[in-house]
Amino acid sequence: MAVTDTATSDALPFHEPPITQILVHVSFLLLLNIVNHLLDALTYCGLVGQVLLGVFWGTPLGGLLPRTTESTVVTLGYLGLILIVYEGGLNTALRPLMQNLVLSSIVAATGIALPIALSFLLGPLAGATSLQCFAAGAALSATSLGTTFTILASAGMADTRLGTVLTSAAMMDDVIGLVMIQVVASLGGSGGNVSGEAVARPVGASVGLLIAVVIGGWGLKRTLGTVEVKGWGETLKAKVVMQTAMLLAVVTAASYAGASVLFAAFLAGAAVGWWDDVRTRGKTGDRVSGVHVFETYYSPINRRLLAPFFFASIGFSIPIRQMFAATTVWKGLVYSLLMVLGKLATGVWLLPVSPVLTTVSQRLRELRKLGVTPAPPIPHTPQSTPTTTTTEPKSSEAASPAIAAAEDAKPPKSLYPASILGLAMVARGEVAFLIASVAQSSGIFDSSEGLYLIVVWAAMVCTIAGPLGVGSLVRRVKALEKTRADTRGNGGVSVLGVWGVS
Repeated sequence: MAVTDTATSDALPFHEPPITQILVHVSFLLLLNIVNHLLDALTYCGLVGQVLLGVFWGTPLGGLLPRTTESTVVTLGYLGLILIVYEGGLNTALRPLMQNLVLSSIVAATGIALPIALSFLLGPLAGATSLQCFAAGAALSATSLGTTFTILASAGMADTRLGTVLTSAAMMDDVIGLVMIQVVASLGGSGGNVSGEAVARPVGASVGLLIAVVIGGWGLKRTLGTVEVKGWGETLKAKVVMQTAMLLAVVTAASYAGASVLFAAFLAGAAVGWWDDVRTRGKTGDRVSGVHVFETYYSPINRRLLAPFFFASIGFSIPIRQMFAATTVWKGLVYSLLMVLGKLATGVWLLPVSPVLTTVSQRLRELRKLGVTPAPPIPHTPQSTPTTTTTEPKSSEAASPAIAAAEDAKPPKSLYPASILGLAMVARGEVAFLIASVAQSSGIFDSSEGLYLIVVWAAMVCTIAGPLGVGSLVRRVKALEKTRADTRGNGGVSVLGVWGVS
């Protein structure tokens, strides 16, 4: 008997899983991809269906999946989130990112300040204290980074100027969200006092990580930027080993330092993309890029398995059974509307009538920064040359594309760019549920008042409404562009104007 106990404790006994358990897992995996494909084809928001599947198959409603499976899905889903953000960094050009940094900072600051300010209306709405209002606003101030990148990829806008501004703003929200988690935990454990370390450590670690990546990249460029690497070092297998090692090293260092793991993943992707640009600039020949490595090794499993797990794990966090008490529903919906408006207001900075945007972004609209080059000058022809009269029409024809591009570069006369930005910022997700859970476990939210459920209502509504709104607008924009291309040819003006330029 003792031998049997020892053997059992040292290994997991193998048992054939029952057929019902196999069918539940198979249906979960298949529906995650089927629903995503159908909703992406209709409204570019397949992730909403994956969140709802997490609600129905997980503990909140159906309880079909065992708790052990849910824990595994959460872990693998977070790995998928890291890869989503890493891919976003790979596809982000650093020059447009720096050119739009001021505008992105203004958008991020607006998206953080307004939800926190509007959350103080929970006082008269739900009898919340100032501390509880701040904790609720902190939870709803963060934009879901994984949702943002997934929306941009589904809509095909990841490399546009609008995508760059949205990516940068969401990334700043993520860093601030990490600070908010520490602040809320400190508030709950210290009776309302915030330690300086709770704020300084995540900010300092994130800034230090950024500086380390920049200095490391500069050093590599100075020492190895012009060195020709041949043989195994330039193969696809070598690149996947080196880039995986870099991603793991940066993410691990960020975690132990207290910085944002997602911010680290973005920096790793951006560094690989920048290095590819340095190595290929002015050189010919095929080279294995980070994007090619990702598409070959990571993208298939991330797109079909890990990323769907992440969005399903958000559904696991929604206590749907407790959310439909009469007072909780109407208070939750009112607060949800306030939180939608708080993030939707970030789109005001993209309105063509915004004076602040005109001031801070005037130089960003120059044609040279949009990749538009004027027509080359026509050499002066002596008057005695009989072909002088035939040169002028050619000059006019050569200049016409530049003139058309200049007209395209003007600020758009529509609300589509501002609306898409605002609705994309509306989407909350993992950080919102995490901060709300920390506030609840720290004793900040009084469960008898239902304040935690009101915050969860807002997080759930925003997580679903944001992608749905963006998907509908993108579908409308693509339909307009198709109609315009059919009527005016390839020279039609983009519906998004300068914000749709890559």
